Amino acid sequence: MLSIRNSLVRSSTHLISGKLGDALAAVTHRFPPHLLNPGATSSLSAMSSNQHPSGLSLEQIAMLRSLAAETAANAHAPYSGFRVGAAILLEGGEIFTGCNVENSSFGLTNCAERSAIFSAVSKLGNGIRLRAVAVANLNNAASAPCGACRQVMLEFSTQNTWVFFPGSKGEGDIRFSDLLPLAFQLDKK
Repeated sequence: MLSIRNSLVRSSTHLISGKLGDALAAVTHRFPPHLLNPGATSSLSAMSSNQHPSGLSLEQIAMLRSLAAETAANAHAPYSGFRVGAAILLEGGEIFTGCNVENSSFGLTNCAERSAIFSAVSKLGNGIRLRAVAVANLNNAASAPCGACRQVMLEFSTQNTWVFFPGSKGEGDIRFSDLLPLAFQLDKK
């Protein structure tokens, strides 16, 4: 797991420094093929004991959660003290992270999940599709994505999008469509 994680950190550094082409090549080259395959099987009968119903391995999910927790350390949370990080895995294999950024007016605060998604859209455009979203906080508290984050995630999710978060009874995971079952949607033009 450490070598995969180190590859991700190096790849994320390339994305942040603006070397997008090099970063995408590095991500594609360094990720295991099953992580890059958005059509990976999620059939329970086809899964190994080390595979989650999402089609991701337990190691890959742990890596996403770890990146989210590391990113939470960068949160700007001087008012609530609630530091949150998120790591999103796109269907193409790219990973972006984000943290919450509070504002004294509270309404202008941006959550970690939205920060990560906005970063991905800024770098790759509006055609991104979420494969997985991992959320972590440094407060040892349950923190599923809020309603605003769920609505933004809807814009970029697919039937195969999964969300991993700290729940009230330990680590939680849920298919995105079950997290926001009656979503507000407009027809796209």
